[in-house]
Amino acid sequence: MMDGLLFVVVFVLGVLLGLGLAFGLRIVQARTAESLAQDLFRETEKRRKADEAQLLETVKNNFGRLTLEAQKRSHDVFLTLAEQRLEKQTAQHTAELESKKDLIGQHLGQVETQLRRVSDLVSEFEEKRAEKIGALSSELQQLIQTSSSLQQALADNRARGQWGERIADDILRLAGFVEGVNYGRQMTTNVDGQKSRPDFTFFLPKAMTLNMDVKFPLDNYMAFLNAESPADQDSYCRKFLSDVRSHIKAVSSREYINLENNTADCVLLFIPNEQIYRFIHEQDFSLVDNALEQKVILCSPLTLYIVLAVIRQAADNFALEQSSREVLILLKKFKKQWEAFNQKMDALGSSLEKTQAAYEDLTGRRKKALERPLGEVDKLVSRYNILVPEETLVED
Repeated sequence: MMDGLLFVVVFVLGVLLGLGLAFGLRIVQARTAESLAQDLFRETEKRRKADEAQLLETVKNNFGRLTLEAQKRSHDVFLTLAEQRLEKQTAQHTAELESKKDLIGQHLGQVETQLRRVSDLVSEFEEKRAEKIGALSSELQQLIQTSSSLQQALADNRARGQWGERIADDILRLAGFVEGVNYGRQMTTNVDGQKSRPDFTFFLPKAMTLNMDVKFPLDNYMAFLNAESPADQDSYCRKFLSDVRSHIKAVSSREYINLENNTADCVLLFIPNEQIYRFIHEQDFSLVDNALEQKVILCSPLTLYIVLAVIRQAADNFALEQSSREVLILLKKFKKQWEAFNQKMDALGSSLEKTQAAYEDLTGRRKKALERPLGEVDKLVSRYNILVPEETLVED
């Protein structure tokens, strides 16, 4: 028993010892495998990194070479395309330049033609200008002679009066005035034994008149124009203005303004030259105010035309007013006759309505009432076969 037990114990111990040795050996093997695995991993990692570095270097080298080749190819393609484009554009520009050259040639031809025409026109203009200058010189000479003759004519008071009347006649004709209708000439008036005869008398509305004097002192003004020294000019200027004042006073003292004769409350004094009118305004404007205070209105040819236009408009307005009044009177008469006409028409309409009603009564109810017995007679004749001799139907 003891031997068996010992055997069992020894066997168990042996098994346990074997298991312990096996376990220890396995641990040692496990540690050795782990160490080997780590060494192997480190070696593999080292090789992998070396391969990656070599691969990266190879890729870099290949990429650089490929990039250079691609750039070179792109550059070659670009140069080829640029050369083709340049050749195409060069050919196109050459064609355009040729066409423009032709157009420029045509325009140059037209310009040359126009220049020749301009040259011909300039030559013709120069010839005509020379002719006109010659004619102008002749006209100026005639004008100088005319001015000299006019100056000699204006030296006479009677000639100056006729000249003023001629200018006034031209303005009146231009304004549309008719002698005997719109104005009178040299009409004599007699007031309290004093006679006056203005050069022109204008007819205003309501039988009013406006007188105008055309005689004007020009002796000292002509002397002023011919004076050579400033002192003489100043002297003649003062004398001329004094003459104008005296003439204004003389005109205002005449019977040109007479309310009893139904004249306007002013008189016109005609200055037959715009330059003289402007000269008076420039040298002494108070003279114009002095004339207005004496109810004398100074008129140049232009201002006289304006005054005449106002007179003409006033006369036309008055005539229109008179015509309008007459038209209103006629309209009132027409209205009265129209009302009487309407009354008669209404009465006639009523009579016609009654006649129409009577006519409709005759052609309607009365006619049917008469036709009924005749119808009965026809029935009787037909029923009894009564023969009526034809001669009885003949009218006498």
